[in-house]
Amino acid sequence: MSTPEISVVIPTRDRWQRLSSCGLVAGLQQRDVDVEVIVVDDGSTDETARELAQLTDPRLRVLRHDTPRGVSSARNTGIRAARGEWLAFLDDDDLWSPWKLHEQLEVARSQHASLVYCAAVFVDDDLAVTGVASFPDPADISTRLLVANVVPGGCSGVIARTRLVRDVGCFDERLWILADWDLWIRLTEAGHAAACPDVLTGYAVHSANMTVERIQGIIGEFEYLAEKHRARALALGVEIDRDQMLRWVARQERRGLRYAVQAERRAGRRLRAIALSLRGALRYRSLDDVLRAVGIALGERSIRIGARLRRRPRSAELVAHEPAWLDFYQ
Repeated sequence: MSTPEISVVIPTRDRWQRLSSCGLVAGLQQRDVDVEVIVVDDGSTDETARELAQLTDPRLRVLRHDTPRGVSSARNTGIRAARGEWLAFLDDDDLWSPWKLHEQLEVARSQHASLVYCAAVFVDDDLAVTGVASFPDPADISTRLLVANVVPGGCSGVIARTRLVRDVGCFDERLWILADWDLWIRLTEAGHAAACPDVLTGYAVHSANMTVERIQGIIGEFEYLAEKHRARALALGVEIDRDQMLRWVARQERRGLRYAVQAERRAGRRLRAIALSLRGALRYRSLDDVLRAVGIALGERSIRIGARLRRRPRSAELVAHEPAWLDFYQ
């Protein structure tokens, strides 16, 4: 068996539908590059193990934790097993351009880089682009990462040399949501970073995001990360932007509340959905949440009408940044 150029590590747990329609498609359909795709099943209890066992693609390797150990541990299991000179990290619900790895490897080789990131877009369940994350200048990326996580696309936007990732200690298993930020800090301190300007990653935003599910623990992770890198930040004369982090947490909490309202409504618990909407209206002084509560009270038809009234036209910027390769997943 030949040695792959790059190993794609996909952690997953109890999300076969997203893994099968997003992560596996993105990893196995990469073009002009020799890949192996390592799926690490972190103790799934749904059909994931059974369905993975039926796949016969020789590029696919499946590893399993009998009991859940967490996403960072799952990624590290994949890193230890990787045979490629390069590593790519891919969340099971994210999307890639079919040429993502090829383009990033070309940049890495031409610029003698040990880490390459790219531009990304945020996509919803309908694959509509809801936001754009442009790439920062790699010239000062190491310093900027000590202020905020400026690398686009979460884990799914980066490739790095396997040896370097192992040398810096892989993912910190004390971290879940901020584990990628912590690793980027260590990688850019130890190696040379480069950027691929193209939009090559689609970062999925939905109710099952780990960020939404674990938002209550993120402040503790943030304080741990800040303390871990405090000495180097002080030496460079910078400090982590706590205000920006708190604003981001507030946005995630609001998104989580909105998803909770949807879940209660779809389960037929209208009174609970209304109560949650009114809580959001009071907390965020939001007319949208008031209208949502009224719509739920009046019934499904009113909800649909209200959704159309609240819907804002997509900006020219979002339309312009919608990559053609998203059609690959339709």
